[in-house]
Amino acid sequence: MSSKFPTRKKEKIDVLGWGWGGYRILGDLRLKDHRELVSVSTSTHFLFTPLLSTVTVGTLESRNILEPVRVLRNDFTFYQAEATEVDVDRKVITCQSVYDVADGDEEVSAREQP
Repeated sequence: MSSKFPTRKKEKIDVLGWGWGGYRILGDLRLKDHRELVSVSTSTHFLFTPLLSTVTVGTLESRNILEPVRVLRNDFTFYQAEATEVDVDRKVITCQSVYDVADGDEEVSAREQP
């Protein structure tokens, strides 16, 4: 007698923002458990804010409290943009580039690709 277990569908995970939550979630996720990891943020780095005051008084240099996106991991897709709309029903995130783009908004789809 053989038993069949349902296979778990690998999902695409979109992380919006590079704050404390986004940084921690993206660092803890394992790519083998997910189809794709995508991060959307206006910044290319994580700022360790508790040490910000030490930079203003000269104890630390600003480069010591910045963590570039690619240092955390390099196996995900990163868009330097601002999420302007999230359509949960269609599973679509609309983003605006942080750079001047003549085309306007670009949709980043979270839907399953055929």
